[in-house]
Amino acid sequence: MNWFIFLKDVFRVALSSFGGPEAHYAIFSRELVDKKKYLTSDELLQLIALYSLVPGPSSTQTIMAIGYKVGGPLLALLSFFVWAFPAMVAMILFAIFYPWIQSNPSYLPSLTYLPPLAIGFMIFGSIIMVRKSVKKIKDGLIFSAMLFLAFFFQDYGYVVFPVLLILGGVFYLSLHSKELSFKAFSARPTWIYLTAVITIGIILFLLSTVVDHPMMQLAEVFYRFGYTVIGGGQVVIPMMIKELVTLDNYVTISEFLSGYAIDQAVPGPLFSFAAFVGAMTFESTSMQIIGGLISGFAIFLPGILLVFFIYPFWKQAKELKGFQYFLKGVMLTATSLVVLVAITQFVRLPLYWDVWMVAMVSSMVLLSKKISPPVLVVLMMVLGFLL
Repeated sequence: MNWFIFLKDVFRVALSSFGGPEAHYAIFSRELVDKKKYLTSDELLQLIALYSLVPGPSSTQTIMAIGYKVGGPLLALLSFFVWAFPAMVAMILFAIFYPWIQSNPSYLPSLTYLPPLAIGFMIFGSIIMVRKSVKKIKDGLIFSAMLFLAFFFQDYGYVVFPVLLILGGVFYLSLHSKELSFKAFSARPTWIYLTAVITIGIILFLLSTVVDHPMMQLAEVFYRFGYTVIGGGQVVIPMMIKELVTLDNYVTISEFLSGYAIDQAVPGPLFSFAAFVGAMTFESTSMQIIGGLISGFAIFLPGILLVFFIYPFWKQAKELKGFQYFLKGVMLTATSLVVLVAITQFVRLPLYWDVWMVAMVSSMVLLSKKISPPVLVVLMMVLGFLL
């Protein structure tokens, strides 16, 4: 496999991935499975399900796992940089120019339709995932049941959703218990990477208690977010507000919300928002770029290490029937969560007909494959500026 071609495809996917992991998976499916066939649809669904259970940015971990499958650990690491680094740079630049943007708000109209466009990407992603994962009556029943449970417990968010994912996997596995047979299994995760996650976390925590400097504090906080959050950027944002705004006052709530709004308009992983907070903490100083890079890489590092920990296990276990059934149940549950996020975000849009039309029309355009995602984003920015 030509690595350059693969990384170019990852970069194209990165420029097309708006709306968080709920929408990213549909882009992965269309570009990397249907068009380029780097992996099968079932393999992609298994990876999505697997990394939905693992702390860290799930879409970033999935794209790295695809790189791992295509070319090994080094290509997985290169895939991370091609996927995440452009978004981190964009968020750092936004932090650097934030004072100028505040005094020159003429750009704001071009962002008017980007939030509903992001919802359109989510709707598109949810439809694709339902098509890919719900294929039988029993799939539909489990999907519906987990969607009901997710709706009922959604206020408990990041606490309950991992439990629901495991519950869905166990339930689907139990439905096929008669088909299972014992088979010797020798797969072993690469424990050094899990050890590294824990060791780095302990070292950063100890250093943050003795080194009284914002850079060290930010590195510890964002690294901790990276190994404790299951569910991606949508989950980590409330935790950031509580710790970085309310408790430690690294940024103001106005700066935080402005950065988050721009983060929705920047393609790539939502965890890149950490780079904005880190850069804003050192606003108007020579440390601004370094602060953004350290914060950004700190939040991604645990997830990167966990990819290298989990992938060899998946590679050996993916052919086992029991493992397949468990991940199928996890995938159906993850699909129900994606659908729930798309619905809840859609109904929370402002009650203006043009905003709702942008969300609905953009999802239909994406499904039709008539216009590529980057072109659609540019068109919506022009439309917002004109109207």
